[in-house]
Amino acid sequence: MNASQPDFLRLLQEFFPEVEPEKLLQQNLLQLGADSIIAALLAARIWHFWDISLSVKCLLDLKCCADILALLPTEPRQSPREKESVKEGEIFHQTDAQQMIYLELFRQPDTTAYNIPLIAVIPQAIAPQRFQQALQQAAERFPALFCRFYDENGQLLFRYTGTQTVPLQRYDNLQQGSAIFVQPYQLNKDLLLRAAIVPWDGQQTLLMLDFCHIAADGLSVGFFLRQLRAALLSIPQTEETPSLFAWSCWMQQAEYRIERAEAEHFWHKRLSPAPKKPRWPLQQIPKSNGFGYAVQQVHLDSKLCSTIRSRARVEEVTPFTLFLLAWALLQSDVTECWQGRVGLVVSGRHAPAWQETFGMFVNTLLLPVDLEPQQSIADTLAALSQQTQQALANQHYPFIAQRELLQDDETESPLDALFAFQNIDYQNIDFLGGQFRTFYEAKRMAQFGMVIHVFDRQQQGYEIQWEHAPECFSSSLVTSLLRRYQAILQALVTHPTHLPIIQCINDEDTTTSALSNVTTVDFNFF
Repeated sequence: MNASQPDFLRLLQEFFPEVEPEKLLQQNLLQLGADSIIAALLAARIWHFWDISLSVKCLLDLKCCADILALLPTEPRQSPREKESVKEGEIFHQTDAQQMIYLELFRQPDTTAYNIPLIAVIPQAIAPQRFQQALQQAAERFPALFCRFYDENGQLLFRYTGTQTVPLQRYDNLQQGSAIFVQPYQLNKDLLLRAAIVPWDGQQTLLMLDFCHIAADGLSVGFFLRQLRAALLSIPQTEETPSLFAWSCWMQQAEYRIERAEAEHFWHKRLSPAPKKPRWPLQQIPKSNGFGYAVQQVHLDSKLCSTIRSRARVEEVTPFTLFLLAWALLQSDVTECWQGRVGLVVSGRHAPAWQETFGMFVNTLLLPVDLEPQQSIADTLAALSQQTQQALANQHYPFIAQRELLQDDETESPLDALFAFQNIDYQNIDFLGGQFRTFYEAKRMAQFGMVIHVFDRQQQGYEIQWEHAPECFSSSLVTSLLRRYQAILQALVTHPTHLPIIQCINDEDTTTSALSNVTTVDFNFF
């Protein structure tokens, strides 16, 4: 027996607690129900523990988990990683994702589209002092929150200012907090995290957080909330992970330039010739003062969720691939374009060593999707799975650079809609009986005209959140699109896989009677 087997089995059980231990090594990750996000997290844990870098594609392609075990060293990493040292006043280059946000906020300094507000309803009393102490303790583990962003001599930079006290605002009720909590960030002077509390009223305590997107993305918010929970419960935390500063320094090294050149070569081939831009039926209203904000959401019923996971296992693809194909089919149905591009939102962390790095790395891929209407469901899924795995291996190549590779596309934006599949596990973290969620009530502006988020809530199933700007897409249109998307998804996972994919669109037997109800939450402030 490989000496690493007990540790590897414990690691697998963290990801797949419902699978019997003796069966874990016999199946591959796809058969266990993993997706690319879980594979990326597993790769990160393997790198931290054994100091070996295995790609997501490698992990998903192996025939069984015993093959992963065979690649591991017999002994774990011998010495813990050194805590990263950063000096007050030290200057770093912004990441590609940060540069995009910096330029957007430079153009629209009053926008709150790049705020990430969260709220948790806690069914017990939490003293404001206790919350603030835990908040401060968690924040000090992420020095990226204590940086100032600026431009100088044509360079986009940020400077570490040293830790500061995170202020805690107090509100009387939810209405007061939702009205004034979210405010624009001034990147050259503001602390990049805000917090507030509505103290115990005999029934609940409300905790509010607002991150500036230039300092943190969705994965980073999850890292922070786990530290915040540990601080609230006095759980010791010792593990150190790479930081934004390490990434910035890596960007200046020859290794980074080599990897970027390889990614550029990949995307140059994928985007030549340029895939067509599908034309969604958006209302052509100019983006002057930013977008308003609206969201519709739906929880898929348990039967459909079970069918999705079952089909993914049988076809040996990820559930993500099924949702992505359903989205591509909806796009083809609406735009009458079978060969086009999908705007795929990804974490931007392409290597295991960076998977758990706190910062802003989210990227959008101009993913070409060339569908053949008469190709079988099975063959289409297999092809799309391989295409997306290759793209994810090069997901750090910035969107702006991808766009520059396009030929004959002079439109303001090469995309009308974005697709994001996310495993935001922080929504499942228990905070004394409550969980953090997006603070919809406080949001005022959208970043983009239309973004569909698919959240994998594990045992709770899948949740779809369809954000849109009311100026671009009406609520009635989005409701219709969301129901149509569910119908196509349902057909995709229930039809025999030898049938052509066009059958998922044209099948008259696909009904909407059993579809989950759509909940509309509209906040149109323009």
